[in-house]
Amino acid sequence: MGQDQSTILNSAKANKGFTPGSSKKIVVVTDSEKLVIKVKDPNLTCGWLLSEANRLSNSTKHICALKSSSGLETIDHWLNLYDKKLIPILDCEKLVAYYSESCKYEVNLEDFKPIKMIGEGGFSVVTQAMKIDTGELFAVKSMDKSFLIGQDKLNQALTERKVMSKLSHPFIVKLHWAFQSPSKLHLVMDFCPGGELFYHLHNLGRLTERQAKFYFAEILLALEYLHSHSIIYRDLKPENVLLDLDGHIKITDFGLSKEGVAYNTITKTFCGSPEYMSPEMLEGSGHGRMVDLYSLGAILFELLTGFPPFYESNRSKMYFRIKQEELKLPSYLTKRCRNLLLSLLDKNPHKRLGASFGFQEVKLHPWCRKVDWEKVLSKKAVPPFRPNMRKSNFDPEYFKKDVSEVFSSKGEEPYIDDWEVVEEASTKANSAEMSPVLCLRSLEFKSPRKPPPLLSFAETKPVSPRT
Repeated sequence: MGQDQSTILNSAKANKGFTPGSSKKIVVVTDSEKLVIKVKDPNLTCGWLLSEANRLSNSTKHICALKSSSGLETIDHWLNLYDKKLIPILDCEKLVAYYSESCKYEVNLEDFKPIKMIGEGGFSVVTQAMKIDTGELFAVKSMDKSFLIGQDKLNQALTERKVMSKLSHPFIVKLHWAFQSPSKLHLVMDFCPGGELFYHLHNLGRLTERQAKFYFAEILLALEYLHSHSIIYRDLKPENVLLDLDGHIKITDFGLSKEGVAYNTITKTFCGSPEYMSPEMLEGSGHGRMVDLYSLGAILFELLTGFPPFYESNRSKMYFRIKQEELKLPSYLTKRCRNLLLSLLDKNPHKRLGASFGFQEVKLHPWCRKVDWEKVLSKKAVPPFRPNMRKSNFDPEYFKKDVSEVFSSKGEEPYIDDWEVVEEASTKANSAEMSPVLCLRSLEFKSPRKPPPLLSFAETKPVSPRT
């Protein structure tokens, strides 16, 4: 693994779009004109820029969003957030105007336009999509019905939809809508422009303890929230940990989750990703909440070393090592960190850290002693990295794949009951978070969204990684 830090870090040169005391011009390209907008105040926001573009435009159509001419996911998402300052937008940068298109009263799949593929799983593809009436960006996970039914994976998809529709947490990807076409099932979720933690870890190699502790703390709070609702996750790995625009994590992919797992409840379904399976999962003796504590230790180990614990390319050998071998830790780790890893990766779930009092035991461990958990939960802790604003944070191989048929209505597969989820309507001007419910959208969606009043925004300063 290399140390290409540019894949995740914002360089000062790349993000320096505005210097205090200076001014810049932004060029907005519409379908019939070029608008040159002068930005003289560093406190002006993306909401102001959108309003100004509409004010200067001679078109009778409403501009609902501005996007980068190169399709940069981070810039496009930034421009969608009205309260963000225009700092990342460069002098004389060209932006493309998108006009609001009318939609039906009830939100449906036709309201979304696929842009590019940003992820792929065993039986799903994830597409970046734009809502055509607002210009907002979402991630849409699409699954082929015939494959799900043929491979007996339908229950897994239904579990994911059911679990996600109940969740609302700052470190968990939010489900906004669920649709189905004749051939596919679709989940419309938060778009995380920072991409997968795995992608960045692959480029960085490994993290310092201080850097890893930040991600460890946010992941822990997400898992603690799930357990407080009697849900076990069972699929924690760097590929399922996404980064938002500011560098905070969001856990995704809940197909292997299980509801109704109270303290000391045992279940016996064999599932998970091989590298992160706990010994009791492999033994088939039954498992409970402690599998998530084990995987929390496993992901911390990987953040600090670059590889999962007991990793082998031969799966049988790896399973043997997970069940039988003692954990070997690198000498560069501190004594407290090594003790935490040994405690979380204990092969006996009854002796594992958290067996008595759950995640509270982990929070009280000496390695976590200085963590301000309230500050972490409120996202006031400064991320060690911020997604690069001038480079894509997704694997470029995904962009080569055609997405024109992803939302196709072709096919004759059976209708899946209890799938659709429609989020109650909310606008960007109203920041109150709504939970997904089965309902029709309100009248607010009939009109294009309006920019809110100018808001201040404290810029986060990136921290240089370990070299």
